[in-house]
Amino acid sequence: MKCMPGAYHLEKLQRRLPQNSKEAAFVRAELARRQHYYALYRSYVNQFSTLTELRDWPNGTDANHLRAAAETLAYNQTINNIWLSDSNIDFDGAKALAQTLEKNSTIRKIYLDRNNIGSEGAIAIAQALEKNSTITTINLDINNIGSDGATAIAHALEKNSTIRFISLNSNNIGSNGVKAIAHALEKNSTIRFISLNSNNIGSNGVKALAQALEKNSTITTINLDINNIGSEGATAIARALDWLEHMRNTCIP
Repeated sequence: MKCMPGAYHLEKLQRRLPQNSKEAAFVRAELARRQHYYALYRSYVNQFSTLTELRDWPNGTDANHLRAAAETLAYNQTINNIWLSDSNIDFDGAKALAQTLEKNSTIRKIYLDRNNIGSEGAIAIAQALEKNSTITTINLDINNIGSDGATAIAHALEKNSTIRFISLNSNNIGSNGVKAIAHALEKNSTIRFISLNSNNIGSNGVKALAQALEKNSTITTINLDINNIGSEGATAIARALDWLEHMRNTCIP
């Protein structure tokens, strides 16, 4: 078995230390941890090498499983789609996946809806999207990412040039979060579809979106159902649409 850096020296040290010493016990525990990790790593390599879609991910409570799965997926060349809806990923799982997405070059679509990744998980994913150049579709519905998470995603969209479809429904984004997204849409030239249903963005938030749509020339579909946009917000969107012959589908209440 190939040893990770340092393992060889640990094994030599183990043989030299008194068997019942605290130092020897520590070395044995560290070697066992490393051997366990590499066994997990090999198992994920074998598992992932036959897949084109990933539909299972280790629970966030097991750090070794998360690290092994993430490092395996980072260099996997067969998986194109990740379907992990309602998979109890939470923040730790999202962070591990984010580290993967910074390196992986084959994943195109990722569905992480209903995982309670929170704002911290969204921030980690956003940082990965700034570097990733292959993902075209991402769904983060119902993850409680809030305004901070939405702002991080917005910053990523200013830099990312491959995402075409993004869904952020039911995330309590609010007016400030959607204003950040609106600012990003003024600069982004690749997104075709964006869904922001049930985010309590209000009339001020939708006005910011309307201003962004007047400058954006690529979005064809935007969903804004159940957002308390009021008559002023609806009027602002309607005026923006007068300028957008390319806009084919707009869904508002």
